[in-house]
Amino acid sequence: MATPVTIWIKLFGFDSLPESYKHPERFGNEPGSTGYRDGDTWYRDMRSPGFEGKTAPTNEDSLQWLARQIADDPRFAVATVKFWWPAIFGAEALIAPEDPDGPDYSARINTYNAQEQLVSELAERFVGSDYRLKTLLADMLMSPWYRLQGLEDSSEANLEIRRAGRNWKRSVTDTRGTR
Repeated sequence: MATPVTIWIKLFGFDSLPESYKHPERFGNEPGSTGYRDGDTWYRDMRSPGFEGKTAPTNEDSLQWLARQIADDPRFAVATVKFWWPAIFGAEALIAPEDPDGPDYSARINTYNAQEQLVSELAERFVGSDYRLKTLLADMLMSPWYRLQGLEDSSEANLEIRRAGRNWKRSVTDTRGTR
């Protein structure tokens, strides 16, 4: 007996295939000219769906499988932290300085390393919270980088973080016209 879900899948499908591939005759092409067979969830003339050298185990749930593979990749958590970084901290995540002879290289590399350490910690906590965005955002808001508290003035990195934070706060108050 067909359930409403199986009827929906048969009618509309849960795949990424366009109707022009599944039913070429509706778009002025010869029936069967695309190689599509009823139930396909991927193009037959392309590589099988996969991620990082692994192939999806079945065609029935390849999108769900792919989502799980992406979420389980350690780069996903780090990318999520860096995606939300500008929204929370008001500036893009730092890029590692390239020229060791450049001005303030030591302070800039220390600041970058401190930020990367925080990004790693936030990413680990994000995974540990079962990918709860609310937890990640709260952790970011409670971090010393956001609050500029709990930093010891002795290291160059902490001084640079404080300077960056003051500049950020100054730019926010300037745009709001308060303070």
